Amino acid sequence: MLKRMLAACLGLTVLAAPAMAQTMDVEEAEIGPAIWMLEDEDNIAYILGTIHLLKPETEWRTEFFDEILSGADQVWFEADVHSAEAQAQMQALVPQLGMNPQGVTLSSMLSDDAKADMATLAGRMGVPETAMMSSMDPLQPWLASVSLASTMAMAQGYDPQYGVEAALRPMIEPVTDDVRYFETAEQQLGFLSGLPRDVQLRDLESALEQSVEEPHLLDDLAMAWEVGDIDMIDHLINDRMKSDSPEMYQALIVNRNYDWGEQIDQIMMGDEDVLIAVGVGHLPGEDGLAEVLRNLGYGVWRVQ
Repeated sequence: MLKRMLAACLGLTVLAAPAMAQTMDVEEAEIGPAIWMLEDEDNIAYILGTIHLLKPETEWRTEFFDEILSGADQVWFEADVHSAEAQAQMQALVPQLGMNPQGVTLSSMLSDDAKADMATLAGRMGVPETAMMSSMDPLQPWLASVSLASTMAMAQGYDPQYGVEAALRPMIEPVTDDVRYFETAEQQLGFLSGLPRDVQLRDLESALEQSVEEPHLLDDLAMAWEVGDIDMIDHLINDRMKSDSPEMYQALIVNRNYDWGEQIDQIMMGDEDVLIAVGVGHLPGEDGLAEVLRNLGYGVWRVQ
């Protein structure tokens, strides 16, 4: 379920930052969420790795981030999931894409071990086991995973209204009204609903087991994100996904990284300085967005 948190995300101005960024050793940068930079002769793009849910007391802004934000001409997110239009679209699509056919229940698909794990999680959240299963039964495995992950995260004090993407909205308004998206809400739902049923179910059962055995996993991720420990993030998100569900890793991480890389290549043909905010799990590793951009010929530096 941790994957969903991330399935579920700026002079001195930006123009003064490249000389500093190219020579800055990561150890010398401010401690804070990881930021990368690429540039060409006309413009600069900064990529902030985000986390979609945070606790309200989390303080993550740094002086360097504020400098970057103040110089952004354009801001890109994964998808619009916050506007009223996007919310209405998702509310219409979820019943079409996420509900089981008549007479089919989630409990009929789950193994005995998975049912036991769900009972354990229900007990931890103070929810009757029968009530939880009844609420989950109409859902396809991918939607059950999203629903359970969100419920569990909020029970631990995490909330999407304090996630980076939500927090950035009011910060951006005084700077620029040019906000764009790599994907639509419909596409994001399709990445999950389009996976084969057996892949969805295997992922849900693996996530249930992981959540029972490692109840503090989300805390570990949030702590690694706050200090920019990208190796730990790569391990917690990508290594686990590659091991547990390579099909999901390909669909949710790899394919989207290559698509975003092509879109960023087009962005860099313009002359605007850009802030890009995407889930931090997309950035590290050999299939990460930073490496995809390097393979397209860009120098990509970690600057925070």
